[in-house]
Amino acid sequence: MRQTVRLAIATWMLWIGFGLCGRAEAGGIALSTPAGLTPGDTFRFVFITDDVMSASSSNIADYNDFVNTEAEGATYNGSIVSWVAIGSTSSVNAINNVGQSASPVYLADGTFVTSSTTSTGLWSGSLQNPIDEDLSGSLLKNLAVLTGTTTSGVASRDPLGNFSSITDGDSGNTNGRWVQALAIPSFLSERMYGISQVLTVVPEPSSLVMAGTAIIGISILGRPRKRSVQPRQRPVRQPDTSG
Repeated sequence: MRQTVRLAIATWMLWIGFGLCGRAEAGGIALSTPAGLTPGDTFRFVFITDDVMSASSSNIADYNDFVNTEAEGATYNGSIVSWVAIGSTSSVNAINNVGQSASPVYLADGTFVTSSTTSTGLWSGSLQNPIDEDLSGSLLKNLAVLTGTTTSGVASRDPLGNFSSITDGDSGNTNGRWVQALAIPSFLSERMYGISQVLTVVPEPSSLVMAGTAIIGISILGRPRKRSVQPRQRPVRQPDTSG
């Protein structure tokens, strides 16, 4: 039982040590778990960039690099989050660049955007709320956003890298215009949408500390009590009076 107690204490302290080390190394905006989610749930963040770029490149990696740079090392649970652009080139469709998952999508302030990144969510032609905030929660409404994408997530006739014009979305819309509003001249620079990797909700540190304490308490309470050993009494021998 002593080994059980020691193991529980060691595990608890090891978790705290790793958690503190991870948080010390991370930088940027610390993103919080959206309300209503519980440990084990998956979700994604989405944002609109503060800066602009041109759509002259036909390489989707350039746009993914741009939104990662714009995220400035934002973290969740102490780890830096990776991002991809919501955009299509002539060779890569946005629905594939983003990746299809059943995880709901939120703005940085926890506002619900859509239920998934599938054809019934992000690519359904309708959002619950517009993608109109940067990662600090600042409102960026009714702005042109480079996408090169149709409402279904495939490349439009004017994809990113097109010579003459690029499909733009409107950050103030929740209908299909959020991603496909109009075509602009390709030499213009605009903002982009960035969406995070799939993230998993983890328990808050306080919850884990309480759980560790409970384990230790149970282990200690479960230890069997030692019985006190009383000295054995010898019978008193009476003197022999028969002689």
